[in-house]
Amino acid sequence: MSLVSCAASGAGSADTTGVDWLVGHEPPMMGHTRPVRRERVVFEVTGRGDVFVRARTYDAMISAATLGALRRAYARAASMVAADRPQRVLDIGCGTGTMALAVKRCVPNAEVHAIDPSERMLDAARRNGVRAGAVVHFQAGWAQDLPYPNGEFDVVTLACTLRHIPTGQHVQILGEAARVLRTGGLLLIVELAPRGPARVLPIGSSARVLGRYPVMLRAAGFDSIDVGRVTPLLLGYVRGRRVRRDHFVIASAVDASPAPRTAPGRAQRWGGRRTRT
Repeated sequence: MSLVSCAASGAGSADTTGVDWLVGHEPPMMGHTRPVRRERVVFEVTGRGDVFVRARTYDAMISAATLGALRRAYARAASMVAADRPQRVLDIGCGTGTMALAVKRCVPNAEVHAIDPSERMLDAARRNGVRAGAVVHFQAGWAQDLPYPNGEFDVVTLACTLRHIPTGQHVQILGEAARVLRTGGLLLIVELAPRGPARVLPIGSSARVLGRYPVMLRAAGFDSIDVGRVTPLLLGYVRGRRVRRDHFVIASAVDASPAPRTAPGRAQRWGGRRTRT
């Protein structure tokens, strides 16, 4: 049974001072005096996505899902952006800061920013940053409405973030990522995409998890898209380059649109292999 808050709302507040219940547990009726067992939730379900409110439990869940290899896997993912020698990097949906701190360790001269809607997760991220001796600028905010100006960053990362946001909002979020990226900037999406023995995890196959993003990236204004593996069994990636600023559109209805065809005879990059169109 998933641990969620029955007090889900479209406002997306991360405040959990109210009463939270497990799914299936009914709130007490007015005038009902019998003690009702209350449960501490891991995350709230909101109209904008899941907002995690228990940092330690979140870290334990992710560690279990990745067989304890998350930090090493994120370090490998961070090395994928180092070749760009970015000056400014944004990590969207940073949680407790694992990916943002990995980027800072990998590109120590970069100015790293990270955003998450949960103040509790951000508090944990700031503590992790202090322990690591790394300066990362953590800020509260939503992926759907990034509080940064156009063209502010050289690299944007989304590490295991989109799975917690309604699919119909993914193109909007990718459009926001495109907006805050400079032309030619890099977007890196890292997701749990198990294959082989790791497919016992209830996450979905690698092809299913990663295969839906190239169409969305094109719709949101990205090109030079490729798909591959961060780790052999658990994590995959999709990355793309920001095209010229007047090229992209932001519309959730584009999610199911077919990918644009290239000119006859040109090779089109898709899923890590080249096909002819």
